[in-house]
Amino acid sequence: MSRRSDEYQAGIPQKSYDLLFEGIIILAVVLVIVVLLAAFIGSPDYPTVTGQSVATAQPIAFDKTAAGLLSGDASLSAYGPPYTSDTDNVQKILGISPATWGGVRIPMDAAKMLVIDPLAKLGQLSPDIAKALDQYTTASSDQQGTWSSAYLAALDDATVSNAQVQVANGDYGPVPTMVEGLRSLAAAGLLEGALQADSRIPYAMDNTRALLFFQDDVDHDVAEGLDML
Repeated sequence: MSRRSDEYQAGIPQKSYDLLFEGIIILAVVLVIVVLLAAFIGSPDYPTVTGQSVATAQPIAFDKTAAGLLSGDASLSAYGPPYTSDTDNVQKILGISPATWGGVRIPMDAAKMLVIDPLAKLGQLSPDIAKALDQYTTASSDQQGTWSSAYLAALDDATVSNAQVQVANGDYGPVPTMVEGLRSLAAAGLLEGALQADSRIPYAMDNTRALLFFQDDVDHDVAEGLDML
């Protein structure tokens, strides 16, 4: 201490205090408490939601997701910036919506980018998928919507038999073949890679499409179960 501080504190009883030592003690106590709580209570360490896990454990949920993306019923189609220009559902604070300020920075055509493009890669190996894709993409938008919406509605009463999704007979066009092909791609653990295949860097680090694929029902149910909506 300086001479001035020594003179100021002269006659005042003092006790040595090691701040670093006290901090280490507090840190050790907190660490013990955290370890004990983790051992007895645990943490919401939910397994990563992947295309493979959903396709194998929840095939109907997977098919509904794919059909919803094709039909335009997925919320992504009306999400708004930064993915679409729709601003009806953007969050607002006192009438101001900061989400719209940046505009559409990541244009997202849900049906094309999340379903048709991955299937196009699979179509190079599967003539049936290639034929179904050609039938779907050459049809009018109204016809595409009719097929997709009809199949999406039929999935409400679908059942699973021998790992295959069974629906009532109906005019679904090539949609069942497309959806089943996409589920097969996911079950093989290749969906995320197909979604990110156009990455321009050696290591794909943009998981936006993979995250958006299940953001409706599947991720919503997981988050709700963990009270993390």
